[in-house]
Amino acid sequence: MSAVLHAPSEPISRVLTRLHGVRRAGRGWTARCPSHDDREPSLSISVGDVQPVVLRCHGGCAPDDVLRAVGLTWADLAPGAEPRAARAGEFSPARAGHTAHLEGGLVEHDRRTWPRVASYVYEDEHGSPVFRVDRHESPVQVEGRKRKKSFLQFAARSEGGWQAGLDGVDWRPLYGLPEVSEAIALGKSVLLVEGEKCVEAARALGYVATCNAGGAKGWRPEHAAQLAGADVVILPDRDENGRLWAEAAGTALAAAGARVRMLALPDLPDGGGDLADWQQGGGTAAQLAPLLERAPRWQPGDPVPTAPAAPPDDALPSPVCLLGAPPEAPVRWLVHGFLPRREPALIAGPEGEMKSTIAYLLACAVASGGLFLGHRVTEPGPVLIVSGEDSRAVIDNRIRAIARGHAWSSDQVLAQLHVLDADGAEVTSPRWQQHLRSIVERLQPALVILDPLANLAGGEENKERPELRRLWRALTRPSGATVVVVHHAGKKGDASKSKRDRIRGHTDVVAASRATFFVERESAGVVVENIKQSRGDRVPSFVVTPYIETAAENPGVWTLARFDRAGLRQKVREQSESWLLEFLGDCPGALTKDIRAAASAAGISQFDVQKAQHALAQGGLIEFELGRNNARHWHRTDLPRNDAKPAGQATRNQPAQPAHSLPGQASGEPARPYRAGRQAHRTSDESGRLGRLDGAALVDGEADA
Repeated sequence: MSAVLHAPSEPISRVLTRLHGVRRAGRGWTARCPSHDDREPSLSISVGDVQPVVLRCHGGCAPDDVLRAVGLTWADLAPGAEPRAARAGEFSPARAGHTAHLEGGLVEHDRRTWPRVASYVYEDEHGSPVFRVDRHESPVQVEGRKRKKSFLQFAARSEGGWQAGLDGVDWRPLYGLPEVSEAIALGKSVLLVEGEKCVEAARALGYVATCNAGGAKGWRPEHAAQLAGADVVILPDRDENGRLWAEAAGTALAAAGARVRMLALPDLPDGGGDLADWQQGGGTAAQLAPLLERAPRWQPGDPVPTAPAAPPDDALPSPVCLLGAPPEAPVRWLVHGFLPRREPALIAGPEGEMKSTIAYLLACAVASGGLFLGHRVTEPGPVLIVSGEDSRAVIDNRIRAIARGHAWSSDQVLAQLHVLDADGAEVTSPRWQQHLRSIVERLQPALVILDPLANLAGGEENKERPELRRLWRALTRPSGATVVVVHHAGKKGDASKSKRDRIRGHTDVVAASRATFFVERESAGVVVENIKQSRGDRVPSFVVTPYIETAAENPGVWTLARFDRAGLRQKVREQSESWLLEFLGDCPGALTKDIRAAASAAGISQFDVQKAQHALAQGGLIEFELGRNNARHWHRTDLPRNDAKPAGQATRNQPAQPAHSLPGQASGEPARPYRAGRQAHRTSDESGRLGRLDGAALVDGEADA
């Protein structure tokens, strides 16, 4: 007992001299608790920061009961404090007086008054309760410090209910033992953490985790046996106790045949930072997964890591057992059915074809959570635009005009948009790769746009660039972002060359992309074609119609921009119908074969002009007269025959015909008027338009068509 009587003037000596089985334990002492039948020391005694003595019974006894059992009160301890200037945060009767003493007793000593924030039931392998741990937290929050906590333990009674303390509980299971045993049987990895709160954090991230009761000092031999043969990843708290616990647990687990790995989480606060703190600070399952994959194997004698293992530049992937991997959705969409999440994508097309504008429209939709050309943004969030062409001022103007045109909040959109001026940069260089990775890790964007590749890859857009593919995919990993590259393609030339083959450097670029869109102006408008979609069905081609208003004093400044979408077939059909009406206005009485020839010269397919004839005839906008050999001479119904232009008048669509007869009609032969549709059976096709004309076909059966 003499070993503890070094400071007889200290209040703590009054407590220690009345206890039995006193021993040194770190910075304090342990002893048998006088408030219950204590066979092994379960009482911790130490000097407090805001009061003379801190008493903690691991059997659940209240500090007041402990003092009462040795014949003392809190008032008996205060007079023994030395009359010296108090250190910051330390109890002093001269400074705090009786009121502070009572507050200190209420807050620090009577921990039964602290609110219970959680209860954790420890079960055996069959799911039967063995004991319970209640977590209490102080109602007082000291600035710059964690809220103080206390734990009370209760043994499960065989007849039901709970008994304070763990007397008679000789075998103590790990927390969540039934789930852990099942995971080991299935070959899943198990995370070993230091407290129940961290176990719940790991579960929220999709992982199986466990801990022992009592924190860093509660590891027992039977715990290692419960994890024998398992793949265990230990995540120690960031303090000395955490290091010692990880070392002791790792040594015991290795001896029990477990495969032990250790992971020190990044950016943990000193003084006990843990997995729960990391998750509350924004840590996600997507960020934890690669850290766990790189967690190194640990053997007894190895140091406990203090930082996560960094991936080497030439790191090779490791296989992941699907049975042990946390469940994830097979495909997550940034824009539903259009752009997959955490995947590289490509917008390609000839120069000056609105590629960048469509990319800016996509950025606005993701930032605002609005619709992108009719597709729903499922996971809106921050957007990073790495621009190698447009200046920040130009991008700002375009974004504001697009937001205004689509009735999105400009402030909301701009608050989520970040622009990095990288004109002339070589983004595949090691320095730029590291810079971009650090920006993505910090911003955690939902979308990254690299525009255009030619200006960001040193002008070598036609060269095979495997390092570009690696960078492209690497940027998707830190945040789960979709990375869209805007890239040039060759102009229309060789008709045998597909759009995929026209993309410059296509071997690397298209192969890495999971969703590729080709943008090009055609007769129908700005056509967007989905030429590759690895995660779902290809989006049908569509036409984007821009409506852009500019400032009167400067046409380069947009004041409003709106972009509407129409199906390509619908757009082509409307264009074909408009052409046919114009043609018949110029050439009334034209034969079907003449209409076909003129349409072909105008770049309209036979299929599209036939559909146009059918739709306009069904709508009563055109009709035909039967001539010789039942040949059909077509007219517009809105133009009176006597007001129609003479059939012999030459137009840009058709050479001149004899003025006294319709095309294909002998001079003086009377024409029999016949309006298409009078004998028609109406049917509906997939577009909702009327179908074919049964018994009066527009094309089939014409003798001279």
